[in-house]
Amino acid sequence: MNKQTKLILFILFGLALIVRLAIALNTYVISSDGPLYIEAASYYYNGQFKEAISHPYHPVYPFLMSLAYRLIGNWEWAGMLVSILLSSLAVIPLYLIAIKLFTSKAIAVISSLFYIFHQELARLSSAVLTTGTFIFLLTGSVYLFIASREETNMTRKRYLFLALTGVFTMLSFLTRPDGIVLLFIFVAWIVFLDFRLWWKGGLKKKALSLLFITLPWLLAAIPYIIYMIRKSGEFTISGKLSFDNIAKMANPVIKLQSIYITIADFFGASGIFLALIIAGWLVRKGHIKDGFNKINIWIILSVFIVYFIVLIKFADFALRISKRYTTPLIPLIIFWGAIGLYVIANKISRRGLIASVLVVIGMFIPFTFKPVNKDKLSEREVGEWIKYNHKGIAQPLIVADSNRIPYYSGSRIIEHYTQSRLRLNGTNYSDLMENLRCIKHKADYLVIDTSDIDIIIPDFRSKLNPSDLEEINIFHYGNTSMVVYRVK
Repeated sequence: MNKQTKLILFILFGLALIVRLAIALNTYVISSDGPLYIEAASYYYNGQFKEAISHPYHPVYPFLMSLAYRLIGNWEWAGMLVSILLSSLAVIPLYLIAIKLFTSKAIAVISSLFYIFHQELARLSSAVLTTGTFIFLLTGSVYLFIASREETNMTRKRYLFLALTGVFTMLSFLTRPDGIVLLFIFVAWIVFLDFRLWWKGGLKKKALSLLFITLPWLLAAIPYIIYMIRKSGEFTISGKLSFDNIAKMANPVIKLQSIYITIADFFGASGIFLALIIAGWLVRKGHIKDGFNKINIWIILSVFIVYFIVLIKFADFALRISKRYTTPLIPLIIFWGAIGLYVIANKISRRGLIASVLVVIGMFIPFTFKPVNKDKLSEREVGEWIKYNHKGIAQPLIVADSNRIPYYSGSRIIEHYTQSRLRLNGTNYSDLMENLRCIKHKADYLVIDTSDIDIIIPDFRSKLNPSDLEEINIFHYGNTSMVVYRVK
């Protein structure tokens, strides 16, 4: 790596860091799942490793959070800084992939700038979520796998790259359960690429390649899976992902509307970006280096396509895939947007390339730097009011339709990420009260958002009984209200 490349990477990393820090400073309320990652991280920090590994959320991100917390002493910033640092580092493998694949350094720079300023990539990878960590591991594993293919003589360097690919894919899985897809894709490419090796004495080389990429899994991921199976009593890869649930989702009739919503969420508000990606794919010829790179392009696209199909198939019961799951796939196709802009700008004017890049980035910026979760300040206000006004309870247990309310009240999350959620606690008033009273250690408070209570529990207003629930405060926000009840 020459000095010029090192300087470019340093500048790109610094720019990504600044953008993401600015977003973090403009974040008003923690992400919806942030309290759950903090709960898991606190187990590592306190040395409760059995509880940490048993937590439904996979261990890598919470463990890194616990290390950051030791340095800064603030859980929210610990989570954000891990995300910010790793998502900023992801610009390095992204740039290096582009350098390997494409004929112009300008395409690599434009791809990196798109990554840095893209609204969903920047915002989600600055939050207390696994997105930033996962993007780094995903782009890193793709780069390492592509780099391994350059070592055609099966040298030690090739096996080192394959072992590192195994480490990155293993860490991807230990960050998010769907990370297991990466291993299967890369193993498939090892098996099916270079068929001649199967009958020209290359079977040993194939076997060694498979061994090196799977060895990290045998050492870390497989023991984790075995532990989760023993703990849950069923075949599973995660405390979050039950195979009973997967069986229910395995053969859904995916409606066209659901696919449309998924794609719309995936590309977000940047319609021009989608147009550039399509244009880039159509004019790609002449911009891809010779040699292995045509296959490498298909390796990258296979990761994108297979991963996207898996997410559509299994992500959730509603057949709608959250942006936080699909957004890490954007770096895999971001190159085509860069090629599209590069070609279009050069056809108009060679001197207009920089201006064109600035125009596209300028279209991202209003969305990228928009305040984060400002509309959720009500949940923070309610939680903090309970924290400073409850009496006689050291750590009140709260049932609400948001994890943020228990978090800001100082409560622990009841039964991790399920039982404290209001919409999972019953469809009628009687079921609700039974769950509130039977929930582990009994709930102390119930927080109701009046905007959707008639949908979640239709008979709540008509059957509300003061002997069950005592209204202690009501917060008004526009056309809706949040009511705090004490559970009797």
